[in-house]
Amino acid sequence: LREWLNVHRMSRGALWSVLVLFSARFLLVLPASQIISAYRTTGNMARTTWAWNWISLLTHLLVLLALWWSGSPVVVAAMYPLALALGSGVVIVDLWNARTGFLPVPTRGHWALLVPMLPAAIQFSAISIASFMTLHGSLLVVSYSLGAVAVAQFSVVRTVSNVPQQVTRLIIAALWPEITLLGSRGTDNRLARLHYAVSGIAICLSAAVGGWLWFAGDFVVGIWTSGQVPVQPGLLHILIAYSVLAATWQTSCIFSLALNRHRTFAVSLLLSSTVGLLGAVALVSSLQLPGVVASLIAAEALFGYYPIQRSACEASGASTGTFIPWLWRGVCMVCVVSLGLNWLVFRVCDARSITGIVGAAAVTVPAVAWFGWIAWLPRDVRAEIVVKARWLSLARRRRM
Repeated sequence: LREWLNVHRMSRGALWSVLVLFSARFLLVLPASQIISAYRTTGNMARTTWAWNWISLLTHLLVLLALWWSGSPVVVAAMYPLALALGSGVVIVDLWNARTGFLPVPTRGHWALLVPMLPAAIQFSAISIASFMTLHGSLLVVSYSLGAVAVAQFSVVRTVSNVPQQVTRLIIAALWPEITLLGSRGTDNRLARLHYAVSGIAICLSAAVGGWLWFAGDFVVGIWTSGQVPVQPGLLHILIAYSVLAATWQTSCIFSLALNRHRTFAVSLLLSSTVGLLGAVALVSSLQLPGVVASLIAAEALFGYYPIQRSACEASGASTGTFIPWLWRGVCMVCVVSLGLNWLVFRVCDARSITGIVGAAAVTVPAVAWFGWIAWLPRDVRAEIVVKARWLSLARRRRM
């Protein structure tokens, strides 16, 4: 196992302890998600986000404390399940004090209610497993084939290039309760328009940020790592493409998940993760790090894009024959505009200074987003977004 993971400086006992602790953290995610979902169930989305943010912050603080205090891999790994357990405990106490009736108590469970939910639960678990395989399996492939230096380079560049995906995830997290509510009311027309709106806005913003990172990403990595991690332009660019393309199915999968129609999504994601890792093993020796990413993109293109988008269209009531061509036509159009505009701006701005890249972002990101809004989003979708934004603004003023 030490040879496979390419960690020669760790003892066998320490290695197994780290693996057990990380596995414990992975297993704790499922019950913790179930506990924290009580907030979402009662309509308190803000508290759901608050709980996960505090758990994330606590994890970072404990890891930093462990690194400063001992630096032992075992102690650092122990902080991850510890933070999740402590955060879940705080949520349980809060639910107990609030008397919401959603506090998980095993003695009140009934097998008659549990058995029909098992298929959906297994499918949700498959989604988590597939995501875990893609995120960490690719690192294992890189570690075993190319060594620790390549792992550091791949991790750092992937983190920077994942910024477009973070934009998509923020939108998804905010709209999950709204989609579930509309689905429960059977308002297919509004769901279909929301599907267009979410996809259009998320892809426009992802393409805008991705185009900026295409030219500024190497400088951002250099600032972050003090120039200690070299950046391969090909690796950075293909990871940015992977991140932007992922928005095409991530914005669609939320409709399948929120409406409990995630079977196709689970199967597609698990299949694409498995095939992508197998392809990465085959390509890493000849194509190095870009080969790993190219394999993941090809697997998602073959097994993920169309099935996930079609399933989401069936859930939202949007026409598959209309939505999918509209989506990919817009992706191509917005990405070309984003790259072209960023190329022009970076001909003027200094891509080697903080002022230059911040100024470029201030120009290109709003401009690309505005172009997608005007040239791509349907007029009725834009009108509904404006009405919704005005209603939210009015509601906020009344609360103040």
